[in-house]
Amino acid sequence: MVVGPYEYRVVVDDARIPPDLYGLCDKGRHTISLHPDQSPIRLRSTLVHELLHALCDLTGVDDDKAEERIVTVLAPALLELFRTNPRLIDWLTE
Repeated sequence: MVVGPYEYRVVVDDARIPPDLYGLCDKGRHTISLHPDQSPIRLRSTLVHELLHALCDLTGVDDDKAEERIVTVLAPALLELFRTNPRLIDWLTE
């Protein structure tokens, strides 16, 4: 995944994830780790969530508490927007 000037590697590997999390964005190593024990829709939502963390890092958001609250609220809404409007991405990237 490309986020700004960075290439993020996405791995599905429970060894990299604390047991209380679905995913983790390592901004220093440009790695997004996803726990494999999730439903397909939860896995997609988790990836969007972690990508939003990467975007926050890119844009200078540095309030961890506010960042987590914003990302948690936006990720499922953004995923649903894309899922219910499949031509949206095509139109935006023309």
